[in-house]
Order: sequence, then structure tokens, then C-alpha cells
Amino acid sequence: MLKKTRTSMRLHLIIYAAATGLVLGFAASGEAASYTFTKLVDTSGPFLQFGSAAINDGGTVAFSASLDTDGDGMPDASGIFTIDGTTTTTTIADSSGGFSFFSAPSITDGGTVAFSANLSGVSGIFTGSGGPTTTMVDSSGMFSSFNSVSIGNGGAVAFGAGLDGGGSGVFTSDGTRTTTIASSSGAFSFFNLPAMNNGGTVVFVGSLDAGGSGIF
Repeated sequence: MLKKTRTSMRLHLIIYAAATGLVLGFAASGEAASYTFTKLVDTSGPFLQFGSAAINDGGTVAFSASLDTDGDGMPDASGIFTIDGTTTTTTIADSSGGFSFFSAPSITDGGTVAFSANLSGVSGIFTGSGGPTTTMVDSSGMFSSFNSVSIGNGGAVAFGAGLDGGGSGVFTSDGTRTTTIASSSGAFSFFNLPAMNNGGTVVFVGSLDAGGSGIF
């Protein structure tokens, strides 16, 4: 009986030692991992604060930011910008052109940036790549407000919006035609964070009239 007990204890010790070795090995492996970070832009220049950023397959980053143009430490301008890994930034749209209240940007692999903003008191979804901006859709029609936007490589955008007649939904637009993906006149009561792939399929977070929420 004693021999069996000692044998059992030895087996337990071997298993424990092996398990401990695996855990320590994983820990050591995790500690040995290293990362390299590349700073693209910071507050040592004209930018005062940064909002959201998006990156395309080529490494170009689109971002929203506020600027201190007069050096008093206070934000006095804002906009959407891109940077491609150099120290040079490109202005997509800013408050000197009548824009305000910028959303998080989305960027195609070709460098076209989509964002929602107010332009001279009219809210809308806009795209640009450093020259004149294009209005994809605005509040002069059926929409009253806009939130998140996503752009596919084909140039179409998916966005969440409130409707003039009440309610809200998720929609796509190619600049000419608007398509309803889902609206609060159906089974949904709330929408957020639409995203669109290059094939035109849209995903969004939605709350259901019957209760609960999900990703659709």
C-alpha cells in the first residue's frame, strides 16, 4: 500500500512539474515577444488632439484631429487628414472650408476618405482625397442626421442615419442612388457602427423591437 502511494505521489509530482514547465515556458515565450511601433504624427506640431483613425492596405492612415493654429494651447480648427508614413499630412477637409463636427473617417485602398460632417449648416456624408470633396448624401433630402460611415473600394458608402419623418436606419449610397439596408420600420429600433466590405455587404449593430440586440 505504501509503495502504491509513493508511486502515485511521484506520478503527481511528475505531472505537476511538467505542467509547471509548460506554464513557465509559455510565460517566458510571452515575455520574449517584442513589438515595434511607428509614430506617424503627434502633438509636437500643429495638432492638439486626435480622434479616430483608419488605415488602408497600403498603410495610409486617415484620422480626425483638432488643431492649435495660433499657439495658444486651445483648439481653433478641426478636420480630417491622411498621412502615408512620411512626415507630410494631407488635408481632406477642415473647418476653414466650412466643415464642422467630423465623424470617424473610413479610407479605401486608393486613398479616398469618407466621413460625416456638417457643411455650412447642412449635415451629410462626404468623400475626398485631398482635392474638392464630393457630397454623397445630405440632410436636404430624406435624412435628418448621420453617424458612422464606411467606404468600400468601389466608392460606395454605408452609413447610419436618422430620417426626417422619424425613425432611423442603415443605408448605402453610390452618390446617386440610396439603398435601405435596414430601418426602424421593420424589426429594428436602433442602429450603430455600420461597416461595408469591398463586395458591398454591410454589417451593423442593431437593437430589436422584440428586445435584445445583435450584429446583422
